[in-house]
Amino acid sequence: MAAAAPKHTGPMPTGRRWQGVPVPFFFNEGSASAFGTMKMRDDDVVMCSLGKAGTTWVHKILFLLLHGLDEQGNSIDATEGGVNANGQTYPEGLPLQRGMPAPTDADAAQIEERRRKFFGEWAWPDLEGQSSPRLFSTHLFGQFLPAQLLAQEGTGKLIVVLRNLKDVLASLHFFQGEAKDGWHGNEHGPGSLARFIADDCPNAYGSSFTWISEMDKVVEAL
Repeated sequence: MAAAAPKHTGPMPTGRRWQGVPVPFFFNEGSASAFGTMKMRDDDVVMCSLGKAGTTWVHKILFLLLHGLDEQGNSIDATEGGVNANGQTYPEGLPLQRGMPAPTDADAAQIEERRRKFFGEWAWPDLEGQSSPRLFSTHLFGQFLPAQLLAQEGTGKLIVVLRNLKDVLASLHFFQGEAKDGWHGNEHGPGSLARFIADDCPNAYGSSFTWISEMDKVVEAL
């Protein structure tokens, strides 16, 4: 009997943190800060999504509504190939400036190569310089969102994307391959379930429960 093929395993938490929040491999502190302090426009749309909650689907729908259809519902090709056109381009996943030199360290170069597979050659100025109405899709939450959006007389529109947390957990477990530490833990870690429900969850962007709690405060304040 042929041996079963080895399971493809997905990424584990990076161990990196920014202002106490666990962050993914592509995270750029400078761009995340620039996003938080950027000048908002009245017609800006910020789509704030819980990780593995359907970010890609909602981003594509929003981009289509904002830029992909005319008043009669006909497709518009003018934005094809532009930033955000082929999928979400997270502000926190972009270099702060264009033309940044390639890393010389082998590990850093490998990480940058992976990042570009997600976000291409775009940089923060490309995202900030979108034509109106601009669309910003992010997993950042609470106080890390643009200050002018969160202000009492805030500027722009906020869309919050949530999903049944059981589905979020399953999606995280199988993201880009099954979690290396399995459901219940092994020599590689405590397991998807334990990580997910931990108060100090090490997954990218931290605890889903904290994320929802912080965004509930934002929505209540607005």
